[in-house]
Amino acid sequence: MAKDKKVDKNEKKRLARLFIKITSFILLSIFLYFWSIGIIRTFIQYIQSSDALMGVPRPFFYFMSSFLAGIFIIAIFMKHFTKHYLYCHELTHALFGLLTGSSISKLKVSKDSASVNVSRPNLVVFLAPYIISLHAILALFLYGCVIIAFPKSGNAIHYLFTILIGLASAFHFIFTIKSLLQEQTDIERSGFFISYLSITAFNLAGAMTIITCIDEISFSYFIKSSLSYTFDTIAKLWVTAFSLF
Repeated sequence: MAKDKKVDKNEKKRLARLFIKITSFILLSIFLYFWSIGIIRTFIQYIQSSDALMGVPRPFFYFMSSFLAGIFIIAIFMKHFTKHYLYCHELTHALFGLLTGSSISKLKVSKDSASVNVSRPNLVVFLAPYIISLHAILALFLYGCVIIAFPKSGNAIHYLFTILIGLASAFHFIFTIKSLLQEQTDIERSGFFISYLSITAFNLAGAMTIITCIDEISFSYFIKSSLSYTFDTIAKLWVTAFSLF
């Protein structure tokens, strides 16, 4: 009898954990989906601003021009960049493994494959290379250093780094797409649905974060605006759904 009660208690705990896991998954999926829409709406609002060149804000024009040029160049010479990307990919796994308290060992990179051992991998570690561009972060860091060292450097330096960030973003974009078109154990371990939702949402957030760095749109405005659109859309759908009953 005591054994049966213990089994029932363990089963209830298992069902409770399963319920929490499923509920968290559903809520996170809903948030990521509608946050992506909120970011896109914020972006549309941004490109309708006044200081425009060929219909879009001036910094964004230079960013997109270098981004598209970068995609064209990298697509032509992709095989020459593959090993470098593999190294950056595994290095990103390793860096986020360290940030989340894991130990790192056996970082290996060859011509066509790469690997790194992370002691306690998690969703953040698995998906980091598909979301984070080390080159863009480095370019933004260097840009910040130059601005601090030479506060009167003028627009030339600003647009130069805008172009560099666009090229770095192109590198990240094209190799992320290439990786996702192949079989990836990172995605399989994390789950296809939540992985693609996370990659989409956080890459959109990354793009808008870059824009806040190269133009006069504040990061706090971007966060407030995107979240406002997100919860506004969810609330409207919630009201609409319940009005049907």
